[in-house]
Amino acid sequence: MLDALLYHILSFPPMKDAAATTILSKRWKPLWISQLVLNFEDKPFPLPSTFCKFFYSFIATRDNTLPILSFHLKCRHPRHSQNDINDFVYTAVQGGVENLTIDLCLYSKTTLPTFVLTTKP
Repeated sequence: MLDALLYHILSFPPMKDAAATTILSKRWKPLWISQLVLNFEDKPFPLPSTFCKFFYSFIATRDNTLPILSFHLKCRHPRHSQNDINDFVYTAVQGGVENLTIDLCLYSKTTLPTFVLTTKP
């Protein structure tokens, strides 16, 4: 019951903040990497490359047998490459995401990957 409450709490902040909760208790450490609701935002990162490193590190650490209930991606930095955006979204789609939210910077030249529209439920 307590784990369910902690998972619920960790589903609200961006993943960088969820990762920071590991200093609160040893009990929290495995919880942030087994989240079912993934909320990625690049705003707290100084460079797109730093955000990418964090994202890929998290994905490499996460148990890929766990489902992804919700995947929220908010990229406000206009210098993310189309390949980065495609990789982020592809990761969610491959994880069987049920709810996908993508918020890209209006000034970005990136587009929604077409495989999102053709993915089977």
